[in-house]
Amino acid sequence: IRFEEGEGVFRAGELGMKTEAYKIGVGVWQHNALVENPVNSEMRRDNKGLYLIAEYQWLEDLTFFLQAGFADQDVNQLENYYGLGGVYTDLWLSGDALGLAVAQAQNGDAFLQQNMAAEQKETAWELSYAMPVHNSITLRGSAYYVNNPSMDPALDNAFAVGFRLMFSLE
Repeated sequence: IRFEEGEGVFRAGELGMKTEAYKIGVGVWQHNALVENPVNSEMRRDNKGLYLIAEYQWLEDLTFFLQAGFADQDVNQLENYYGLGGVYTDLWLSGDALGLAVAQAQNGDAFLQQNMAAEQKETAWELSYAMPVHNSITLRGSAYYVNNPSMDPALDNAFAVGFRLMFSLE
């Protein structure tokens, strides 16, 4: 492999533990490509972060999850991310899933000092339902409500819907 000037390597590592009822993990990442820093427009090579993930099966058909991510606010626009939600399976059909989640991303102080008009955070809510339509085909519909999209005060809050058709080769 030959890297050209400005190219770099993205590295990640994760440790985790899993039991019958829960999964937890911690991960780190680092990227050393030469990129423009969105905070102050300097060219930098040192970008890194940390994330935590957890999942807990509370009841046989009800699972909750939690996610958190942190990045160097002197290099990245976003300083942190938090997400949580739950999924109820086999609600009406065998193999279906109803989910509710919320996610929040927050601008770092360094970015906000350079971009005074930007909002501090964006929050997105998601309601989704997936149902099997065949042994290897699942249809999923989702509705989203986004407060402060792109953290741009000129944008109104947004509502979106999406559909996904998933094929399994198992």
